[in-house]
Amino acid sequence: MSLQRRQSRWHVLQITTFLMLLLPLALAACGGDDTTKNAAPTPAPTNASTQMVNFDLGIPKAALNSPVVGDLPGDTLLKVNVSFKPNEELLNKLDTQKGKTDDQTDAASLANQLGITDQQYAQVKSFFGVQDAKLQLSKLHTNLSIEAKASSLANLLHTKFVYHQYQNRKFFAPSTQLQLPKQVADQVIAINGLDSYKQALKPGIMGSKLQPLTTRQQHAANADCTVNGDQLLPKQIRSAYGYSSFWNQGYYGKGTTIILPELAAFNTTDVQNYLGCVGYRGKLSVVNVAPAPNPNKDLWGGSGTIEATLDIQMVAGMAPDANIVVYQTDGNPELPDGTYRDPLHDVLRQIVEDNTNNHQFKVVSVSWGGAEKNETQSSSQALNSDLQYLSRVEHMTVFTASGDCGAYSLRKYPGELSVDFPSASPYSVGVGGTQLTVNANGTRASEVVWSESPQKADCDNSWGSGGGISELFAQPKWQTSFGIDANGRAVPDVSAVATDIAMFVDGQWVIGGGTSAATPIWAAGWSLTNQMLINKTKTYFYGPAAFYAAAKNNGSFFDVQQGNNLHYKAGSGYDMTSGLGTPDLPKLYQALYPLTQE
Repeated sequence: MSLQRRQSRWHVLQITTFLMLLLPLALAACGGDDTTKNAAPTPAPTNASTQMVNFDLGIPKAALNSPVVGDLPGDTLLKVNVSFKPNEELLNKLDTQKGKTDDQTDAASLANQLGITDQQYAQVKSFFGVQDAKLQLSKLHTNLSIEAKASSLANLLHTKFVYHQYQNRKFFAPSTQLQLPKQVADQVIAINGLDSYKQALKPGIMGSKLQPLTTRQQHAANADCTVNGDQLLPKQIRSAYGYSSFWNQGYYGKGTTIILPELAAFNTTDVQNYLGCVGYRGKLSVVNVAPAPNPNKDLWGGSGTIEATLDIQMVAGMAPDANIVVYQTDGNPELPDGTYRDPLHDVLRQIVEDNTNNHQFKVVSVSWGGAEKNETQSSSQALNSDLQYLSRVEHMTVFTASGDCGAYSLRKYPGELSVDFPSASPYSVGVGGTQLTVNANGTRASEVVWSESPQKADCDNSWGSGGGISELFAQPKWQTSFGIDANGRAVPDVSAVATDIAMFVDGQWVIGGGTSAATPIWAAGWSLTNQMLINKTKTYFYGPAAFYAAAKNNGSFFDVQQGNNLHYKAGSGYDMTSGLGTPDLPKLYQALYPLTQE
């Protein structure tokens, strides 16, 4: 036998050995309700002892059928994340919809039950050392990160990576479907990072709508806190939604933490000026998730920085004693060194890692998103898995902006209906936007769904509240039991004011908004509500189901019954423009309090 044939057989033996070593990764128990619509993988004819199947990353066929314009260089570094189905029985035990502040459970201590075992990981790590790959196993043992060259991964997975030219952009993807053992493929949730089809997520800020309210200040740190103009100030929003009633009882958010995932740096000077104006007393801290964002370079031409700045300001103005933790990273998925990654997935995974031993009330507010139809199956499943662990295991409520392009998150009008992701995730609380009018004394006068007539075919985050029906996720039981008539997960769940809000940006007061303003406003209100519940009962609520449970007690939300989002109309009760409604915090508290006793 020639040396070349012996080397070929040895390579096949290596691949087979790896696949057999990888097989234990799939043995984490699974079951229970599956809220995701997935097509079954198509088996490929192979030897019965290794029964290989195709693993579909879920890239649209039209994109894969587009012209191939070159090969991805073999030395390109890819950051791959393999997500496995967790032990659903254990998840159901951990997911009670209510948290206790005296609960001492450390989720990481359950890792060998929730995910793969240490012994299984040691076997995989030993093998991958030969492949010059770097491995990182998550604390929950449910996610395996792999850094390796494209050439090594291509050989390992029986494919190669090529560039496609599609709809005026170039992306890379495997030239053929990946090959995995059927036993592994049946258990894998997602393999993320083997293609660049997914586009960079966009900030939800109404950047084109920013209007100066005052003369530009020469020294922003000393800027006057007086705002002149017809815009909503924090105290008016607090009064309209009942936040002020919590303040009057001494509840300002102390002891709670609001986490802000950001794909750009915030303006430190603007934030510090705003914090001083609203009397913020909590702790603002920053966690950089490599690579850290460059404050002087923004992928979105400044909108990303404005978004991160807005998020902090909305929280501080509503809950001045709450701690704010900003997890920030560079939002560009393709970095100068050739590394490809999913920035939001990286940030959310880091938040999961840092909170496996969480015993405090914490919420997450996500103001970034993109059209659900622009996601691949693997990219959406990976992010959805992150959100599941934050909610069901670490007992955080994750608020997500529903988008600012009405019912057309693909940003074309007229066009296909589409909702934003991750707001479509059944493990998040999707937040829509409204136009709020207040009386002279600050009380709520009226409210309609935020929408504007498109002035051009492409959305610039100014068309209105996102909403509609997901095509990726089935309707959760808490929506079905509420009587919502839809063939999938309906968005949004709730809403809040999204227009004519005073912000401090670039050294001056401006009018801004968007569902990305409504989202942190809700996160702050939820923190005040649960701060009082914790004080009275040592119990807090998390996850979207709690909102529907509260809504069954009439009057828990302000019902927005007028307006539309360019397709769906507002009406009595739940609708796909404003969800259940806007915050009526005192009544929401009254609806939740009896549930703490159950």
